[in-house]
Parts: sequence; C-alpha cells; structure tokens
Amino acid sequence: MPEPRRLIRRRPDDSAAEPKQATRRYDEEDDREDDEQDEDQGLVVAKGWEGHKQVKNNAPSKYAQFYKPPEQGEGLIMFLEDEPYASFLLHYCDWLPRGGRFSYVCLQRDCPLCEVDTPSMRDRFNILDCSALPQPKLYTYEVGPQITNVLEKYVTTVGPLGGSYYGVSVTGVKQSKRTLFRPVKKRDLVDDWKFDPLTPEQIARYAKKPGTAGDIETSSRQELREIANKAVD
Repeated sequence: MPEPRRLIRRRPDDSAAEPKQATRRYDEEDDREDDEQDEDQGLVVAKGWEGHKQVKNNAPSKYAQFYKPPEQGEGLIMFLEDEPYASFLLHYCDWLPRGGRFSYVCLQRDCPLCEVDTPSMRDRFNILDCSALPQPKLYTYEVGPQITNVLEKYVTTVGPLGGSYYGVSVTGVKQSKRTLFRPVKKRDLVDDWKFDPLTPEQIARYAKKPGTAGDIETSSRQELREIANKAVD
C-alpha cells in the first residue's frame, strides 16, 4: 500500500457572504400584526411557487441553519449564550466526489482521517439574526479559531456575549476576507437599526430550540477509515 499522502487544501473562509442585509424595528404588537398578516396573505396554507418559497423559508428543520454575515453593509446579531455551545475538529475531505458529503468530525484519538488530513478547529454559537425579516431568526454561527479569539477578547473588554448585540461585516475579497465585529449598545438599537431591544420573553420565543453539542454528527471509525483510504487510492 502506498505511503499515505498529506493533502494541502484551502480552508473554508469563515467570512463567507450572505445576501443583502435588511433591518426592521420590533414592536410589542407584532404578535397581533403577524396574525392579521397571516389572515390577509394566506400564509398558513399557501399556493403557487411564491407560496412554496414562503413556506419553505419558514419550515422547521432538524439540521442547523448556519449564519453568514452580509456581503454588503453590516448585519445585526445577538448572542444567546455566553460561550460556544460546541467545539470540535473537522476534516475537509476534498478528495471525495463533488455533490456529496465532504466534512467529517475528527475522532481526535486514533482518528483514521488524521493520517491523510490535518483537521480544522470549529466553534458554534447560537445567535439571533436581528436583521432578518419579518422578525429575528435563530441561527448557528460556526466559526474558526480566529473569530473565536476575537469574540473571547470582547468578553474580557465589553462583557458576556449572552444577550449582547453586535454589528458584523466582512472586508476584503476571497482569501483576504476578514470578519469584523462592532459592539452595539441597546440604547443605540432604535436610532441606528430601527430595532427595539428584545425582552427576555421575546428572546425565549425565538430561541425555542437552540443548537446543542448533541447536534454534531459523528461517524464510526470504520467509516472514517474507508474515507481515508480513498485519499491514497
């Protein structure tokens, strides 16, 4: 059997872009307004392709929905917790055929994939995208160690992440992209973002099912061995 080769690969960019930002102000009358809109627009049971898109966008999923900062301008996010809800090492197996799964969680101890690839550190945070329309939306924000280090510094200089608001933007292009964070004080939300600070009750409403470490999908050692063998075939 040939000697295992070590792959030199491009790592995913932590600051990949999301569509244009949109902001709104949240009012305590939203529940009533939402009910009225549902009746007016027929969102409970929709029809046509546009109706399909609306229902699909609002459909729950057993998989985490990942947040990416806007490509243009600045997005507004709120961290739900003080710390990452999961930290792990991830292998990007880019020798596998395109169109299928290519990332696998490292077993760390005697992991077969470590023979052919160096894993990347990943952290996941639960956040609310407060720029989303028509209301804040729960996302998982998966980042690498550089961004995590930046956020950790904010913890020591600004305060706990949980319940805090940040403007997030991206600068640079391609491999030179950087994700920037700007703490936003609650008193500035209305003037700068036309957004009222969320109450604890509202936060609980949007964060009904946050991501947990148990959501991270792992594979058996045998499966990872088979994937590792494909790298040196």
